[in-house]
Amino acid sequence: MIKNIEFICSGNKDRSPTAQGYAELVLSKNRIYEVKIISSGTQVDIAKKFDEFDELDDLNLREFVLPYIPTASNNGFISEEEAEKIKEGIEIRPIIKRIVGIFLKKSEEYRKKIVEEKSYLAPYLINHSPNQTIVRPQTELILPISKGNLERTIKIYENTNKKPWIELLADISDPFPSDYGMYKNTLERVESAVLNKLKEIYEF
Repeated sequence: MIKNIEFICSGNKDRSPTAQGYAELVLSKNRIYEVKIISSGTQVDIAKKFDEFDELDDLNLREFVLPYIPTASNNGFISEEEAEKIKEGIEIRPIIKRIVGIFLKKSEEYRKKIVEEKSYLAPYLINHSPNQTIVRPQTELILPISKGNLERTIKIYENTNKKPWIELLADISDPFPSDYGMYKNTLERVESAVLNKLKEIYEF
């Protein structure tokens, strides 16, 4: 029986902590107590560098936020003109600084709100310290959330002797920047994927 599972997203802030919390809840309800569940993020170290925003070069800033630009534009957080500037690398620093500020404010609001609806998530989303994805010898099954995180996880393990089974849990994108409805929907899709995978593994 698989006894060590790791869920992985990008920042270890929302998707993978939700997967961890929900998996622990489901396993407990089914009286499966000997399984250790953890979560991490493939880009936690990069995200932490935003605390030193002024020291980051434009290329690193652009590459990190670029995947979020279409959603940010669609939800009105930035204009189409600003989105194009970021894509082209033109005057990106003030735009990105504003986007990061919006991300931080909205993410805090959404986490508090979702915890009011799903109290089991409180330890995983509030005052949670993100963990960077690293090689963990004890891990048997790794379940990345999104194809990008799958690719980054495979690279982390490609030059090691430890070869856990790595399998895409579901291709679910980061919920930011979006409205609360999309945020909640994202986490509920994570819950559904986790439940299906646990049923498949432990046959309950």
